[in-house]
Amino acid sequence: MPKTGQLAHRIVGAAAHSSAVTRLLQRLSVSAESDKGPVEGTFELAVVFPLRPQKRSGKREINNVETAGVCASGRRDMNALGGKTAVITGGSSGIGLATARRFAAEGAHIYIVGRRQAELEKARASLGKDVTAVQADVTSATDLDRLVHTVSSQSGAIDVIVACAGFVERATLSSASPEHFDKTFDLNARGTFFTVQKLLPLMRDGGSIVLLSSGMSCLGIPGYGAYAATKAAIRSFSRTWAAELKGRGIRVNTLSPGPVDTPMIDSGTKTKEQADAVRAMYVAMTPLGRLGRPEEIASAALFLASNESSFSTGIDVVADGGVTQL
Repeated sequence: MPKTGQLAHRIVGAAAHSSAVTRLLQRLSVSAESDKGPVEGTFELAVVFPLRPQKRSGKREINNVETAGVCASGRRDMNALGGKTAVITGGSSGIGLATARRFAAEGAHIYIVGRRQAELEKARASLGKDVTAVQADVTSATDLDRLVHTVSSQSGAIDVIVACAGFVERATLSSASPEHFDKTFDLNARGTFFTVQKLLPLMRDGGSIVLLSSGMSCLGIPGYGAYAATKAAIRSFSRTWAAELKGRGIRVNTLSPGPVDTPMIDSGTKTKEQADAVRAMYVAMTPLGRLGRPEEIASAALFLASNESSFSTGIDVVADGGVTQL
């Protein structure tokens, strides 16, 4: 008989047709009899309830839990997004383009969204087949409606949203104008909010939403007050939406990059000298001693978009070279 406080009992029930289970753990205070008389302890009760039967989708099943992109040996299949459809805003350059390239290599059909048609076409040509470029400004309700119509008419439904469109411009508290504040919040926060809202009716149950936040959301770096605040808002969106959409099995997570060498550094400064100074500042503040690469952030986005993160929702994946952690 286990010692007091160490009693354990496990009750497991599962139906053969279930492809996924949910576990309810409950600790119960009980009394029991041992060969030395009455004892008190705690049972840890693990009850496994089967979900409703689901049609098999051709995905591998390991230990009765539905997975995709993982081989029985534990090694990842190089088709983690096979048969999936993804919409990536800000997909014509930087992190968005790197993410689109990685997703396409993993078998997904991609819609890349951006404001500049020439850059979109260049990006589409570099990505190959199974990529559709949609010119749209995420701050425009009309453009978002057109995006939804295009995706709906061509694909019908989607599995992944990556909200990557963003804007950064340095301005201190004393120098920031109302126009700077409104433009930053309009694109980064409002644009993200309504992009997801408009696309949500097209999303299949069990889908994944990835929101690009930033390590700046939890730091105090002079000149980035408005930008950091929008990224903190995005982090809040992910928690709230994860709670709101859990009933459909839709996971919502944020990805917070640190300093990454993208064209956004150049567009956020006025001269090459200023851009070089910003890069040098970022390198100096990064424990790993370098800027991140867009491809590294794309790898983290793939983790959140695929079933490799199937038990993660409402979380923030940090890929910042240690900036916010050390």
